[in-house]
Amino acid sequence: MNRKQDSNSDLKEKAQTALALMTYIAELKESANALAEQISTNEQGVFRPDQEASVLDLLVGYWQSRNALLELVYEIKDDGRTYGKHGDRLFLVGFAGALALLDAAMFLMEFCRDRPVVKAKLNEPNEELGIPAGVYNRVQASLHGVKNAWHLHHAVSYFHKNEGRILENCQESALFQSLHEIVEQLRHRIDMPDASFQKSRLKNKLMFYAGFLRRNLVGKAIYSLQKVGGIALAEKYIKPKHTPSLPDQIRSQLLDILEPGDVILCRKEFAVTNYFLPGYWPHAALFLGTADEVSDISDSKVAQIESLWEELAPNGDSSIDRVLEAKADGVRVRSTDSPFDSDSVLILRPKLLPDQIGAALLNGLSHIGKVYDFGFDLARADRLVCTEVVYRSYDGQGDISFPLVKRAGHMTLSGNDLVLLALQGEIFDIAAVYAPLQDQQVLTGPSALPLVKQCMKVEDAVG
Repeated sequence: MNRKQDSNSDLKEKAQTALALMTYIAELKESANALAEQISTNEQGVFRPDQEASVLDLLVGYWQSRNALLELVYEIKDDGRTYGKHGDRLFLVGFAGALALLDAAMFLMEFCRDRPVVKAKLNEPNEELGIPAGVYNRVQASLHGVKNAWHLHHAVSYFHKNEGRILENCQESALFQSLHEIVEQLRHRIDMPDASFQKSRLKNKLMFYAGFLRRNLVGKAIYSLQKVGGIALAEKYIKPKHTPSLPDQIRSQLLDILEPGDVILCRKEFAVTNYFLPGYWPHAALFLGTADEVSDISDSKVAQIESLWEELAPNGDSSIDRVLEAKADGVRVRSTDSPFDSDSVLILRPKLLPDQIGAALLNGLSHIGKVYDFGFDLARADRLVCTEVVYRSYDGQGDISFPLVKRAGHMTLSGNDLVLLALQGEIFDIAAVYAPLQDQQVLTGPSALPLVKQCMKVEDAVG
C-alpha cells in the first residue's frame, strides 16, 4: 500500500471512529434521559442500587467515549495532507469530533444542573478504573475555558465560510455525508455570539497567529481543533511530540515470532486512552497471520474464509499478516501496523492444538463489524471491547474458561488479567516482550518473564 492509500485508509478509520463515537454518545444521552425520569430533581439522599449502577454506567461510558474523542481530535494533526478534498474531509472529522465533545459536556452539565446528587456521584473516584475524584468538575472547567473557546471560535468560523465546498467534497461518500448530518444536528451548540469569545481574544491573539503564519487555511482550522482536544488533556497524559511506533527492526523480529492465534498486548505511553483502562497493558489484538495461514488452519470452514477474503487479503495479496482488533471504530481486520503503532508489546501464545486455534480464529472473525463497547460489559455480545475479541474467540476452546473480574458493576477481562493468567501458567505462554523503557531488546520465552513481571510490578513469587 502506497503512502496516499495508507493516508486515505487512516482517514476512513478516523471517520468511522467519529461516527461510532457520536452514535454511542447519542445512546448514552437516551440512557441519561431515562435515568432522569427515575431521579427526582429534589432528591438529596442515597441512590437505589439500580440507580447507582445506571449512574456508574453513564460515568464510565461518558469518560471512555470522551477520551477516544479527545485522542481522535488530537491525532488529526499527524495527517499532513491538509489540501483539497482530503484536507476538507480531515477537517470535517476533527470538527465533528470537537462538536461531539462540546455537546456531550454541555449535555452532562445540563443533566446535572438540577440534580446535585448525580453531579456528586459523577465526581466520585473509581479506583477500579483509575478515575480520580473531581474529574467531572475539572473537565467541565477545561472544556468551557476561555482558551478552548478561542480555538473553537476559529474552527467554527472556518466551517461557516467553507461549508459549501466541504459538503461538495464529501458528497460522494456516505460516511462523510453522515458526519456532516451530525454536525448539522449539533449546530445549535456553536450558534454563539462573538461576544462570548472576547474575553480570550487579547490573551491568545498574538500566540495563536504566530503559529498560523506557517500553516495553510485548512491546516490552521485543523490546528484549532487539535488545540481544542489538547487543552482538555492534562499534561501527564500526553506528550505532544511523541508518536507511538515500534522501530522497523523490532517489528520484523516480532513478525518472525508471531504465530496465528497469538494475542498481542500493547501499550502507548502518554496516550489519553490509557487513562481509564486498568493495568499496564490496556489494549489487545488477535494475530491472524496471512490469509493463506488462516485458510490452512481453518480448512473445514472454507466458505466463511472466502466471504472474508477481501479483508484478509488486501488488494488480493494473501501473504500480508493481519490482525483482528476492536477499536473505537468497531471490530475489524487490520494491518499489523495498528498494534505495532505502540511503545511496548507483549505476545501471548494460547496452549491449544492447531485445529483448536483455527476454530478460535473463526469464532473471532464472526464478530467483524460489531461496534466497540465503551461500557466494558462482557454480558453484551453485540458490542465488543478489545480484550473481548480474545474472550469470544478462545473461551470454551479446549479447557479454556476465562475467570472474569467484576469492575464498575460489570464482568470484565483486562489485558493485565490475561498476563496474570500467563504468569500463573494458565491458558497462555509468554512468547515475547518488548518494553523499551525497561529493556531495549526483544526478549523471548523464559528470559521474558522477569521483564513482564517488572512491567506488571508482580513479585517473583507469582508463577
